[in-house]
Amino acid sequence: MAENQVQSQKGYSVFDFMQDFGTEDKCEKTLFNWRFPQGYVCRECSNTTYCQLKCRKLLQCNRCGHQHSLTSGKLFAHSKLPLTKWFMAIHLLTQSKTELSAMELKRQLGVNYDTAWKVKHKLLQAMKESEDKSKIGGIVQLDYVYWGGEHRGGKRGRGAGGKTPFLAAVALNEKGHAIAPKHLPRHLAEYCFRFNNRFNLRDIMPRQAKAAVRTPPMPYKLLKLAEVRG
Repeated sequence: MAENQVQSQKGYSVFDFMQDFGTEDKCEKTLFNWRFPQGYVCRECSNTTYCQLKCRKLLQCNRCGHQHSLTSGKLFAHSKLPLTKWFMAIHLLTQSKTELSAMELKRQLGVNYDTAWKVKHKLLQAMKESEDKSKIGGIVQLDYVYWGGEHRGGKRGRGAGGKTPFLAAVALNEKGHAIAPKHLPRHLAEYCFRFNNRFNLRDIMPRQAKAAVRTPPMPYKLLKLAEVRG
């Protein structure tokens, strides 16, 4: 019997994660490299030299004096959480075989539920924006399903009210908990992101983090709105 490449591959353990990202300093250095893969570039004047202020952890351009934090303008902006917790949240979401609830994320990170929910949905938004740019090809299998249960006394079947239809497409080259209908696209994106990166569990965490770096800030008032489906 052929060996399952997904199940038999070496994973990315918590010990591996802690060795790579176990301190704030390691997270900051990694985030800097992800944000400036070709080296620092000032977003105001395009200068390539800078200094780092020690008192406020700001980067300052040596030419124009523009200052900004390492997280400004990115998904991590306006958050009081240390990067170690952000990175741990990314690790937990990407390494989980099934969807990780905000309640479980709350327990793992040691934060309150509202914080865990915001962190999770911001990271799911990064997954969604990353997956929205991907295209599949070759032989594609399509299927559709209706999300949502039957309301007591309501109509059964496909025409029942309150159900959300969606289409799934998979390229053939190779525990439940409540989900608000308006946030369904993000949860589907989470599944797609993990599925499309299932052959390399070690690389999925940095891929998710880099997607977060490319995603602009997501204030709570936007985070709680329904996503556009399509």
